[in-house]
Amino acid sequence: LVFRAAEAFFSTTSIAPGVRIILEKKIPVAAGLGGGSSDAAAVLLGLNRLYAAEMEPEGLADIGLKLGADVPFFLQDCSGALATGIGESLRQVDPIRNYWILLVNPGFAVSTKWAYENFPLTSYSNPFILARGRKMDGNFMLSSPGLFEELGNDLEAVTINRYPEIGYIKKELKKAGAVTALMSGSGPTVFGLFPGKKEAQHGFEQFAREYGDNVFLVRPYIP
Repeated sequence: LVFRAAEAFFSTTSIAPGVRIILEKKIPVAAGLGGGSSDAAAVLLGLNRLYAAEMEPEGLADIGLKLGADVPFFLQDCSGALATGIGESLRQVDPIRNYWILLVNPGFAVSTKWAYENFPLTSYSNPFILARGRKMDGNFMLSSPGLFEELGNDLEAVTINRYPEIGYIKKELKKAGAVTALMSGSGPTVFGLFPGKKEAQHGFEQFAREYGDNVFLVRPYIP
């Protein structure tokens, strides 16, 4: 995806290609964390700056969308956004604050392509409805009271059915004190939101004993 991003940038700008890119991954691959999409976004932003191409954010987003639906989000200079459409329509929102995020990766990869191919889209023969949709007003915040109870990931129906360990991790995160726990993206990584550092650290130590280096304790990124 990094190569495709560079190729798309040079093709769009008509700049003669000539760059060496070294990719150093610090998160698990195929983990549902948007790693590939964020790498692609970093390449587009970096090349735009390196070559002083002065492409507008909208132009970069157009390139990014052709690479993947998540890429436009990672081109935004914000830590929270409400995405609609296939992810190309973004509205900045107040980010999650004052929470610790515990990420647990069970140690196996899940193909995003496989997850979406097996997702039961709504049709006449299969009336699958995304029931958790809600109207978001102008004051929508990721930290709004009661919002955590409404959060959901419809792809869990596909991935957990194939990999029940993800469901186990969700339950254990909630038992450890997370106010909510969900699979990230198409999986298999699961995240839990903790209101305090003490509970989060305790959860980290608990899961690290079982999953080792595939457990991460982080805070929200707020530029």
